[in-house]
Amino acid sequence: MNDDVSLPALAVLVVDDEAPARERLRDLLGDLADRQPTRIVGMAANGVEALALLEAEPADLVITDIRMPVMDGVELARHLGRLDPAPAVIFSTAYDEYAVRAFELAAVDYLLKPVRAARLADALAKARRLRPPRPMRCCGGWHRPPGVISASASAGASCWCPCPGCCS
Repeated sequence: MNDDVSLPALAVLVVDDEAPARERLRDLLGDLADRQPTRIVGMAANGVEALALLEAEPADLVITDIRMPVMDGVELARHLGRLDPAPAVIFSTAYDEYAVRAFELAAVDYLLKPVRAARLADALAKARRLRPPRPMRCCGGWHRPPGVISASASAGASCWCPCPGCCS
């Protein structure tokens, strides 16, 4: 267990064509929040939906299934790799035969379903090391994520963000 409560939350997009699988990942992320803080920025049923959601809200991490209709996870990862900055990608699938291809696409990790909390926690820690959380957009400007201390906050301010209500 991580006793450092100052870890910033990773912005996570969950992509899976099966609603129960998306819900399971959402629940697991919630269960791990004390050790690996995350905030879910969206849930999508395929790669096309995921890319549309990312236009509105960038993510630090995309957890995606591989086999999905419309646009599969491999094609999604190719598109994500072209973003600047590109989010980390963790594949979550029932099929182990895609592992080599996933790592060729620079995936952070490859989780076999059913996903176990301990494996997900390890994958989140790896993603955090490789791609730290990006600043958040709020009130028209970019600010550090909660838990990332600025000079004014370290001088005794209770909130790092200059926008009213952002830290509440």
